Amino acid sequence: MLKNKLLHATCAAAVAAAFWAATFSVRADPPPSMYNPHEAGRFGPVLVTDLVLSPDGRHLAAAYFMLATNRPGTNWDAWVAEWDLTTGKRTIVPNATRPLAVSPDGQWLAMGHYERAKKTGFDSIPPHAFALWRMGEVRPVRTLNGEDDQKTPQDSPAEILACTFSADGTEIYAIRDDGCMMSWETANDSPGKKGDALSLLYLKHVKLGPKANLLATKSGGVYLLASIRNYPADRRVCGVEANWHKSRQWSSGSSRFIEACSDHYFFRYPSNYSNIPVALSLPSELEPSDFMPARKSCVPLPTSRTAFSPIAKPDVIAYRRPDAALAVVRQIRGEQLSQFPAEAVHAFMPDGKKLIVSDLRSVLRFWDFENGCIARTLRLDDKPPDTFLVAAIQSPSGFGRPEINRRELDGAVRRAASAGAAIVVLPETAVTGYMSLDLKQTWQVGNRPVSEGLAGVDPRDAAETVPGPSTNFFGDVARQCGIYLSVPLLETDRKTGKYYNTVVLIGPDGNTLIHYRKLNPWPWAERGWAEEGNLGRPVVDTPFGRLGVLICFDIHKQAAELAKLKIDTLLYSIAWVEEKDSDWFSNRLPKIAAKHAFNIVAANWSLPPEENHPSWYGYGQSRVVDSAGQVLAKAERVNGLEIIYAELPLPKLENTESIVAD
Repeated sequence: MLKNKLLHATCAAAVAAAFWAATFSVRADPPPSMYNPHEAGRFGPVLVTDLVLSPDGRHLAAAYFMLATNRPGTNWDAWVAEWDLTTGKRTIVPNATRPLAVSPDGQWLAMGHYERAKKTGFDSIPPHAFALWRMGEVRPVRTLNGEDDQKTPQDSPAEILACTFSADGTEIYAIRDDGCMMSWETANDSPGKKGDALSLLYLKHVKLGPKANLLATKSGGVYLLASIRNYPADRRVCGVEANWHKSRQWSSGSSRFIEACSDHYFFRYPSNYSNIPVALSLPSELEPSDFMPARKSCVPLPTSRTAFSPIAKPDVIAYRRPDAALAVVRQIRGEQLSQFPAEAVHAFMPDGKKLIVSDLRSVLRFWDFENGCIARTLRLDDKPPDTFLVAAIQSPSGFGRPEINRRELDGAVRRAASAGAAIVVLPETAVTGYMSLDLKQTWQVGNRPVSEGLAGVDPRDAAETVPGPSTNFFGDVARQCGIYLSVPLLETDRKTGKYYNTVVLIGPDGNTLIHYRKLNPWPWAERGWAEEGNLGRPVVDTPFGRLGVLICFDIHKQAAELAKLKIDTLLYSIAWVEEKDSDWFSNRLPKIAAKHAFNIVAANWSLPPEENHPSWYGYGQSRVVDSAGQVLAKAERVNGLEIIYAELPLPKLENTESIVAD
C-alpha cells in the first residue's frame, strides 16, 4: 500500500510540475512581422510609459506596458511603437521599454530591451538591457553595456532609468537606478563610461535633459536636481536635495538650477526671471496659484504628468490635473488656454501648436488646443484611427429611489469610462425613475389627472433641483473619469413649483454644459406632472463634435430642429413603451439618423433582472447608430444593466494643417 501511495504521489507531482511549467512558461519572441500586441486573447490594460519625438516632428516613438491579468502576474507585455508621421507607417518593436531617447537627426533610438528568460519561473518582469536601434527597425543594432556590467541582460547589476543624446548626437547619456551616470559613444561598440553616483534610493521619477542635467523625485516629497559639469570629460556630478517641509525655497545658485531645468523643459521661465529662487519640492495638491511666478517663489510641476512647450512658445505648459482626468494648457504666468479629457500628458509637437495626450486605452491624440479640436489620432489596433468611443448604459431604475439609482449608475459609468468611452449616455430619468417597472405607477403633482389605470405618486421627495445632489454627484464622476456624461432626472423648480423631465450634460471638468428640459412630454405617462420645457434646444461644441440631447418622445418633433443646428451626435435618453414586434428601434430610429445625418447614442430602460414575462413592450434594444443609419452596436439583453459600446468618427476638420512641422 505504501508503494502505491508513493507511486500516486510521484505521478501527482509530475502532473503538477507539468501543469505549472505550462502555466508559467514564458513564450519565445514571435517573429517581428507577426507581432501584434492586440491579438485576440492577449489584450489587457495598457499604459503609455514614455513618449519621444524627433526634433523635426516627423517621427514618434511610444513605450507601452501591458499589465499582467493572471494571478501569478506572468502575462505582462512591453513594446515600443514607432510612427513615421509623414507616411503613417507604424513599426512595433517587441520587448522594448522605457526609457526612450531619439537622436537629434531622428535616425536613432535608445531604449530599454527585455530578453525573456528561457526557463520557467515566477518573475513577472525580468531585468532589461539598454540598447540602440535604427528608427523603423525591430532589432537593436547593439546592446549598450557598462564597464562593470555582465554581458547577459539577466545579470545586469543596474537598470537604466533615464537617457538622452548629446546635442550633436555623438554620445548617449543615461542614469541607472544605483545613481551612476553612464555615457556611450554612438558610433562605436566601446563599453559605457561610468561617472559619479547620486543618492537615488527610493526613486520615483527621473528625467534627463540633452545636457545630461537631471531632475528626480524621491519618496517623502524630496526633489533631487543635478547639474553635470563638463560631462563626460571629468564626469563630475553636482547635485542638491531639498525637502518641501524643510527647505521650501533654494536661493544659492538658483540661476544654475533654473537653467538645468530649462535644458530639458521641466521648468522654464523667460530670461528676466532667471534669478528667481526655485521651490524644489511640491505639496501633494496643486492649486492654480502654484503656477503664478512671484518675486521670491516659483513652483515647478510634477515631472511625470507635465509637458513644456518648445522654443516656439516658451511660456506655455501642459499638465494633467491632479483632481481630474483632464489635460490643461495654460500660460506659465496665468491664463488657462484650453483643456481636454486625457489620462496622461506626453509632449508638445515642435511647432508648439499641438499637445500629445493619451486616454485609458493608450490611444494617442494630437490635440490642437488653439482651435479646440483633435488633429490626429494614433492607435495600436487596426480600427479606424480618427474615431472615439461612446457608451449607452441600458438599465432599470428604481421608482423614487434616487440614492440607490445613483450608486448603481456610478459603477456602470465608471466601467464605461475605464473601457475608454469619451461620452456616456443614461436612460430617461435614470436617477429618479420614470415609472414603476410594471407600468402601474407614475408621478402626480397635486390633483393633476393621470391616465386611466395608473396610480399617482407625489414626486416631491424624489425630484431634484439643477444644480443639485445628482448633478454634483455625477459632476465629480465625470471629472474624475474625464468624460461627457448625460444625467437624466426629474427636476423641480423651487421658485415656480413646477416639475420637468430633464437631462443635464456634464463635461469632463465636472461643469454643466447643457441643461435641457423635455419639450414634448409623453401625454400618457407624464400628463400628471411634467411641464413643457422652457430652455430651448441647447447644443455644445466639443473635441468630439457638436452634441445635442433629446428625451424619448421629443424625437418625433425635435430631431429636425436639432438637424438645423448641425449637431454631429444626438445623446438620446429613452424610457420607451411600444407595441409588441414594433420596428421602432430596428427600422425607424436608424432612418431618423440617416435622414438628419447625425449619430444617435440611444440609452433605453430595461427590465429588472428577475422579470421574464412583462405585460408591456419597448424595454431594452439600446443602440448606437451612425449618421448613415447603420446600427454600430445594440443591446443583447432586455434584463438588468448592460453597456453598449461603439466607435464613432471624429468630425472632419476643414483646412487642417499638416501634423508634421515643415
